Amino acid sequence: LNINFNGLHASSTSKGTTASATTAADIEDWDSLSHITLVGAVEDEFRMKFSMKEVVEMKNVGEMVTIIAARRKR
Repeated sequence: LNINFNGLHASSTSKGTTASATTAADIEDWDSLSHITLVGAVEDEFRMKFSMKEVVEMKNVGEMVTIIAARRKR
C-alpha cells in the first residue's frame, strides 16, 4: 500500500491514481478489509487517528484529505 497525497490533492497507488472524488465503488475488489487497511495506513502515515464518526461519514478521498489537512493546521 502506497500512500502519497502529493500536497493532499491525490494519491498514487500500485492500482492507479485516485482523485478527490474517488469512492470505494470506483475501486475494483474494494471491501471492508481494504477500507480498514487504508484508514490504518493513513493514520500511521500522518500520525493521527480518525474518530469512528469521521470514518463512517467519509464518502470519498477528498473528504479524507480535508480531515487530514484540517488536523495538520492545528
